[in-house]
Amino acid sequence: MDKWPCCKVSDVADVTVGLVIKPTRFYTDDVENGVKAFRSLNVREMRVNDSDWVYFSQEGNDENKKSQLQKGDVLIVRSGYPGTSCVVTDEYVGCNAIDIIIARPKQDKINPYYLCAFNNFPHGMNQIRHGTGGAAQKHFNVGAYNKVTIPLPPKEEQDKFVEFMQQADKSKYAIDQFIKSLHAAKDATA
Repeated sequence: MDKWPCCKVSDVADVTVGLVIKPTRFYTDDVENGVKAFRSLNVREMRVNDSDWVYFSQEGNDENKKSQLQKGDVLIVRSGYPGTSCVVTDEYVGCNAIDIIIARPKQDKINPYYLCAFNNFPHGMNQIRHGTGGAAQKHFNVGAYNKVTIPLPPKEEQDKFVEFMQQADKSKYAIDQFIKSLHAAKDATA
């Protein structure tokens, strides 16, 4: 990490927070017409937990454009397990966010998946923990995240790292599926 210049997150991303004050007033039980709203429990390390959603009414979503999500946004947990991050993919564009940090990477400077991985890896997580307050419930805010320092390799190097990481994830998934099939075959013959 020492061979690349470092910068603050605020240099490479626009950072805001999802709806914090009384989000329940925008909730709807109309799942078919509602808009998914991310909460901390929907954000896992490098992936989305696609269950336990709450939904905003269409009107509520329209009223909260500031927290509507775009492809490539990095979502960062503020409370509970601060720093845990994932990237918004095509299927979640237009969804909303409740009480989580939204980092909108300047994609000419930083790859969203590189930023997300940095948040989840020890060096980033240590800085996030250092910026976390609260005795009982750990809490992380936008100001502290903007100050996090990140190594900034050239964009091409970031892209190579992300490609390698995604290939490793595919390999891990294939191995997991193979092991599950072996267990299923063993159980079937037992």
